[in-house]
Amino acid sequence: MMSENLEHLSNIARAVIQAEDFLEDTPDFPWSEFSIVFYSNDKGKLGGSFGYAYDASGDYEAFAISVRPIRQIIADYRDWLAKDTDKGFMQMLFQFNRDSGQVQADFEYDDPMRWKVTPNNIDDMIEELRPNLGE
Repeated sequence: MMSENLEHLSNIARAVIQAEDFLEDTPDFPWSEFSIVFYSNDKGKLGGSFGYAYDASGDYEAFAISVRPIRQIIADYRDWLAKDTDKGFMQMLFQFNRDSGQVQADFEYDDPMRWKVTPNNIDDMIEELRPNLGE
């Protein structure tokens, strides 16, 4: 089961990094890790994403990717996870560290505000989403 989970997570990491619009505004940003939140629409279909890439010095760049090319990869993972829980997630926080190769995912099933970024919480949320997987 663990290797199948890792295979799904690896597919997601590759799809995000290879996404045409990943860091499109700052293609030379020397990121070492990123966090991305995928969220579903009211019908449970992947509706969008937002994330932050972080460099080794702590700087960050915001990004979002089009979900159309990655929709099936996320749906496959969600369906695979739902076999055990009978409930698909509404949001997924996906984190990856390029140097260590570590990856992790966290899920939200009920609270659509859990990772919502607002003007009042943006600084806190940028820090809360920082992966810190290389340490």
